[in-house]
Amino acid sequence: MGRRIGIIAGGLLLALTATGQSLCLRVGSYNIRNSNGDKNTDNAWSLRKADVAALVKSLDLDAFGLQEVLPDQADYLRGELPSYKMAGVHRDDGDRRGEAVPVFYRADRFAALTNGTFWLSLTPDAPGSISWGAACTRICSWVLLRDRQTGLCLCFANTHTDHESAEARLEGMRLIIRRMGEFAPPGTPVIFTGDHNCYETDPPSVEMAEVLNNAMLVCETAPQGPWRSFNGWTWREDEVTCAETLHLTPSQRNSSSFTSQAGSRIDYIYVSRGVRVKCFATHGAPRPGLHLYPSDHFPISATLEIPVTPDFERASVIAARTWISANRVDWTHYRFKVDGVYGTSAIGMQTSELALLCNGEDVTRKYLAAVSRGDPVPKSVSGNGDGFWNAAAPDSYEGVAYAVDGTLSTKFYDCNASPVRSNAEYRDKCWVRLDYTNALRVTAYRWATANDNTSTSSANCRTPRTFRLQGSDDGDTWTDLDVQTAFSPPTTTNTWTAPFELEGTEELGGYATDAKWFRLTILRKQDNSIWSAQLAEFALYDNDGNRVNEGLAPVAKDTSASALLPGEATASEPAGATHGEEGEEGGGFAKLFDGNPATKYICGCTLDANRRIVVTLRLPDAAPVVSGYGFLTAADADRFPGRNPNRWTLEASRDGETWFMLDARQDATTPAAGCAYYNGGMPYRFQGHVALPYGRILFELGTRLYIR
Repeated sequence: MGRRIGIIAGGLLLALTATGQSLCLRVGSYNIRNSNGDKNTDNAWSLRKADVAALVKSLDLDAFGLQEVLPDQADYLRGELPSYKMAGVHRDDGDRRGEAVPVFYRADRFAALTNGTFWLSLTPDAPGSISWGAACTRICSWVLLRDRQTGLCLCFANTHTDHESAEARLEGMRLIIRRMGEFAPPGTPVIFTGDHNCYETDPPSVEMAEVLNNAMLVCETAPQGPWRSFNGWTWREDEVTCAETLHLTPSQRNSSSFTSQAGSRIDYIYVSRGVRVKCFATHGAPRPGLHLYPSDHFPISATLEIPVTPDFERASVIAARTWISANRVDWTHYRFKVDGVYGTSAIGMQTSELALLCNGEDVTRKYLAAVSRGDPVPKSVSGNGDGFWNAAAPDSYEGVAYAVDGTLSTKFYDCNASPVRSNAEYRDKCWVRLDYTNALRVTAYRWATANDNTSTSSANCRTPRTFRLQGSDDGDTWTDLDVQTAFSPPTTTNTWTAPFELEGTEELGGYATDAKWFRLTILRKQDNSIWSAQLAEFALYDNDGNRVNEGLAPVAKDTSASALLPGEATASEPAGATHGEEGEEGGGFAKLFDGNPATKYICGCTLDANRRIVVTLRLPDAAPVVSGYGFLTAADADRFPGRNPNRWTLEASRDGETWFMLDARQDATTPAAGCAYYNGGMPYRFQGHVALPYGRILFELGTRLYIR
């Protein structure tokens, strides 16, 4: 097995160092209006495309998201912006049909590690799918970028939610929030842009604000430019500016009376907590010399500063007895190659189906662009045999496409693998190649026997005996991901093999952190319409499963984290929060650490984007590293399951001031019983990623790691 970094660790520190610095970049979002609209008008794409490109160039962005981009527009902008690369596919077919919401990024500044697109529907991996009454297909495209100078990673995601269905907008945003945990592992800063077709007070924006910050609202300087981001091609001499609106409440500046005067703001840039927004602007410049705009939306931009902790050496501790594997798990090309079959006299190889799996899910046809095989054997080659499948004959349901058609009633039959053939050139060309539009994550694969000649004791058995799965980035250079020799297959027809797990494709895991400050933020409860949220215990665990935060001393609420002494805890609650009586009913936040399942912390309050429960603690200096955490429901959770928190974040710090994300959970399943631990009694782990402030460290292949 190649392409793997392996470490056997025994509670050792990664010896990684970096100088104190910040990652500074300019990002943006722009709905450029699709080229199908406004034909034969002054706003036709042919008349304004040069102005769109010029405006984007003038903004000097490091990365940006676009909306309503049809294939002809994507081609034009790629040509006009040669210093940028584009990530994303078009929505109708996952390739070149329909609108796209691509992310453009500077190729000289960032390397794209992986990217993807999913559909805002009940079947998010099905190209073209629509749900929740949406007027048209909607997607979200994302890319994981590595800054070439600092080596840090960030995730940029971009979307365009539906313009008609409020349900589609809300459910689409919820899907994006859930999927962030997949394409942006905890600790990776997220930049999320798009035309959301809703106001900041509407439910989709409110729920996103529970996870990320609206960049305009947290900007450290007064935001510049017009309030409205949607101009609707309507020219205005005098604009209401962003700065003029900030003294208004969100409800006031998004009311119908205000928007009828100032216009609608429906385009957004969201950023992870802790990302500093230095500048924010809406760019309302017209086309040169005209009372016309380049698009019916204005572009928006933000200058960001992502802090980087200077001491990487103490950022992560590897749990004892942990095997860490960093094998490649995402490729754009896969090849199932058969080197030999069972029958010594067999003419060819056959399988009824091949499946690529990701954590048990069949992803074979996800983003599948093409299926191909090795060059067919000419009939003149000895051992081919007349009448067998080749390039000149009809496939009779035995061509390569039938290897991945989703049914066992067809098969792929290939004469190249015949063991009686003396020409090794052809024996080496027995394979099924799958090409994908996006990098596809694969953790296992399997295949199924065909409809005949499956007895391994038969000299005519065409079942694979020696085979391999390979991956490639370019379709030319292939890496073995798994190799099987003398495999014992099923001897019955049309039968699946067990999955072949790709060694080393598990998520990086077993991490712990030696931070002493921890901050739990409760964002929602199981039934957010009820008044109270409650828990009996909030536990932190070391590598051996021992609790390390029992018996903490409570101090006054709203005490700053940096003011906590070792072994102390505090909490911040929404205004007007109430509590149960002491005793059996519980009450104060100190009950979270008393080790008594009969008591509980209960906080009566509503929770939303601006109202959260925050519990902050500082462990004793001698406390061991922390590798997981858990919650225990209150004794009466069987009667009041709606009080269980089901959406939260957990952060850590080494000084009580600079925080980094350890874990984030959205709509978690909570126990319906009293005094029951979440997650089936297993501690929640830190998502299997290094607990670094803003980002996993991703190692280039061949990197040397020094452990001390």
